[in-house]
Amino acid sequence: MKPNFARLIFVLFAILATPLLGNEYTVGTDAEFIAVQKLVKPGDRVVLKAGDYERLEWNAKGESENPITVSGMTRQEYQANPDKRADSERRLASLNVGGAHTIFTGLRFVGAPEAYVCVQVSGEHIRITDSVFDGCLSKVWLSTHQTAYGLRVDHCRFAEKDFKKRSGQYMRLFAGESRFPAGHVVDHNQFGPKKTWRNKNGNETIQPFHATKEPGMRLGGEEDMLIMCNLFTRSASENEMLSAKCDSVFFLLNTLIRDKETTLRTGRNHTIEACYFLVNTDASRSCGANNLYRNNYHHYMSGTHKLWGESKGYSGAKHNWIVNNTFMFGSPYTAQGGAEDIHVINNLFGRGYGFHESRKAWVHKGNMAAIVEPAENRPVPVQIAGVYYHRKEAMVAKDESAPTQFKDSEGYKDDLVYKVATDSPLIGAAEQHVFVGGLDPRGNPVPGKGGNVGCFQRGQYNIFGPYAEGDLGPFTAKGDAPKVRIVTPSEGATIDGKVNVKVEASDPEGALAYVYLMLNNQPVSVDTDAPFEWVLEEMLLNQCNRIRAVAIDRDGNVALHRVNVINTADSDWVRNVKRPE
Repeated sequence: MKPNFARLIFVLFAILATPLLGNEYTVGTDAEFIAVQKLVKPGDRVVLKAGDYERLEWNAKGESENPITVSGMTRQEYQANPDKRADSERRLASLNVGGAHTIFTGLRFVGAPEAYVCVQVSGEHIRITDSVFDGCLSKVWLSTHQTAYGLRVDHCRFAEKDFKKRSGQYMRLFAGESRFPAGHVVDHNQFGPKKTWRNKNGNETIQPFHATKEPGMRLGGEEDMLIMCNLFTRSASENEMLSAKCDSVFFLLNTLIRDKETTLRTGRNHTIEACYFLVNTDASRSCGANNLYRNNYHHYMSGTHKLWGESKGYSGAKHNWIVNNTFMFGSPYTAQGGAEDIHVINNLFGRGYGFHESRKAWVHKGNMAAIVEPAENRPVPVQIAGVYYHRKEAMVAKDESAPTQFKDSEGYKDDLVYKVATDSPLIGAAEQHVFVGGLDPRGNPVPGKGGNVGCFQRGQYNIFGPYAEGDLGPFTAKGDAPKVRIVTPSEGATIDGKVNVKVEASDPEGALAYVYLMLNNQPVSVDTDAPFEWVLEEMLLNQCNRIRAVAIDRDGNVALHRVNVINTADSDWVRNVKRPE
């Protein structure tokens, strides 16, 4: 009876046969959704009719160049009712995703009260895009199984979480059992605002998490996760917005407004770069080794970057770099005993500087701080152990081009973004250092030599922020994404010593801005001009090394490609990267 039932169902399916684009199947029930998976092939499209779906299961497999697409609402349908659960939408209580190479687009998730997880992903190379998570009553709104690999969540909206009714995270991303580190990407999403507040442990916005077989706290291990170009506004319901319990999280070009801290809870090789922290309680906390905190902008922070020693089973902050950050109106950083080998380089402190002269193995150089109340007996400029003091008005000026929504309405009278003043002593004064580089918050490359102190650099770009509500989320992408491919080395190649990396990148509109090269999710180099070729003279050695290229166009669209390589070199960090002669 079951085969006949399936055939009867498919008599009703609208099938559009298109040799180049694949077939299109229209389904309207949970049963039809399950049945269609026996027919779909790589390149096919499944369209959901408007209505309610209880629990959808997916196990079909597409291909890397021919993914299967599962689509719901269109751009026009969403823009007509962005804040409503319209009758024309496809509303899902839960989705369990296996399979491989499938794109889910245009869905609205309204979690059932009894559901623990709204969306569970266990498949490989799954993408969830242009979708809405709105007031779900699930404990965790999106979670990965340890078998998941290469998940991308982009241009989605996660809002109206009622923490008083159900605690838990918006997103909990596991890694552990895949052949390679998970490699998940979260980009161009809007998180928050939440509906209610409940200060309880486990109410983070995003928790990258490596599950081990060890009892108790399950910490450490490779995640290789990229979180970039997102807006977080009052999203968390505890003191941590991000809680990284793994290695290799790269937090890039995000905007946080009145949200909680990004916590590098354990592990190592994390990077927080080119982010706006606006009126947060705290910016970040580092508890691990080899963490890089650079090119970030802070304004009106109760605390900013905290460096912790060993406590509660967590390792202390060691071999951390605080480079080219701007700290306006707030304490720049605090440190506990046990924070060792901290490099504080090229930072701008807009309201004095809490200096830790007595700490062992700390390096301070190239920093500048404002004199809040200059005294006659204190010449300007003056250097004190790696910090140059200047008058604030000679260093920075209010950025009148900042969006009006950043002119605070809750007690702060200043605009929330400052720029480098004309003829500021910050200009061109940065010290050269191996970890100077990357992008500033607007998207301008930070030169290794001749750059500015603080986060903002000279350049033509103003691509990324600070983001405001409506800039990100469903159907906000402008134009087509660029294309990028790592040509050499190839997937699975064995490398030793000097390695040539070649990347091909282009943009359909001819608006390619740059290519960002990462090694083991650590930022290595940013290049604005083709050919995109580099020589890596030493490489980061781990159980499995990864090279990732991110192409970014002038509209802020991104494309990503990653290869896994076997590294036999005996090195523990990237030390030298240069273009071929």
